[in-house]
Amino acid sequence: MGIMLSTALLSGLPTACSDGTGGPELYVTNLGDGSISVVDIASGTVIDTISVGTNPGHIGIIPSLQRAYVGDLGESNIHVIDTTTRAVVTSIAISTTSGGGDVDGANEKAYFLDSPGTDMHVIDGTNNTETATPTIGTNIQDIRIDPAASRAYVTDFAEGLKIIDLSNNSVINTIAVASDPHGLAVDSTANIVYVTQVGGAAVSVVQILPPVGIVDTISVGNTPQWVALNAARTKAYVTNEGDGTVSVIDTGTRTVIDTIPVGTNPFFILIDPGTDMAYVTNEGSNTVSVIDTTSDTVVNTITVGNQPIGLAIKL
Repeated sequence: MGIMLSTALLSGLPTACSDGTGGPELYVTNLGDGSISVVDIASGTVIDTISVGTNPGHIGIIPSLQRAYVGDLGESNIHVIDTTTRAVVTSIAISTTSGGGDVDGANEKAYFLDSPGTDMHVIDGTNNTETATPTIGTNIQDIRIDPAASRAYVTDFAEGLKIIDLSNNSVINTIAVASDPHGLAVDSTANIVYVTQVGGAAVSVVQILPPVGIVDTISVGNTPQWVALNAARTKAYVTNEGDGTVSVIDTGTRTVIDTIPVGTNPFFILIDPGTDMAYVTNEGSNTVSVIDTTSDTVVNTITVGNQPIGLAIKL
C-alpha cells in the first residue's frame, strides 16, 4: 500500500499496563475509519471501539500513566487515551502529521516522527506537552527506543539507520542501508538491529557497537514492512505486504526457516513476550492474524476495523 508507518513498541516488544479491570487487551488502530478496536486477548473478540482522530496509525502505551499515545496521519495531533476508561482525554498539537512512533515507559515519554519528514517530536507523558523537536534526518520513517541505553534507532529512506542519543536528542551515528529501510527490531543483548528493506525484499542485520555496520542481508518476501523478535530472540518475524506472508528467520543462522500465509497486505507485527503469540495487522482484509510462534502456525483471525495498522498490548 505504500503507507510508511509503524506502531509504538519498546525495542520491538509490546508495552503494557495493568488497571485491574480485566484480562490483557490488544489495541488495534484502524487507519481507514478513525478508530481503535479493543480486543480481549483471551477470547479473541472485539469488546470495544474507540473513536480517535482522522487516520490513527502508531500507538504506544505507557504503563505507569495508564495512557495510550496515538499518532495520526490525517491531522497534526498526538491523541492521548485513558486505558482504564478507553476514552480520549486530550490531543497534543504538533507541527505536522505523524509517522513512526515509540514510547519510553521507564521515563514516561513518547516519540513520534514527521510523516515523512525530518523531525522527531518528544512528548512528556507526565504533562502531555511537546518538549523538543530535533531535526534528525531527511526522510525518516520509523523509530524504536532502547531505554536502558538511552538510544533511539530511526530508519531514513534517504540516509539509512540513525542512532540517536536521547540524553540530548542528537544523531551520533548513521549507517547506510539500501532499498528504503523501514521497519526495525532491536536486540540490545546481541547489539543487533534488524531493518526491513521495503524496496529490496530483504532484511539488513546491523551491528550497532563498533565496528558498526551491516553484517548480513537476508532475502525475505515481497515488500517487507515490519520485523519483530520472539522473547528468546531466536527468531525474527517479517511481514511481507506484497505477498501476504510472514517470513520466519532463525537469528542464529540468519536464514529463513518458514513462510506463514496470513491476510491481505500484512503490515505490522507485534509479539507478546509473555506468551510468544504474534499479532499481524492485515490492511487489505481488515483482520489481525494470530500466530503461535512455537508451531509457527496461524491459530486465529480476528475481524477489526477498516485498514488496521498499529498494535499495542495492555495487560
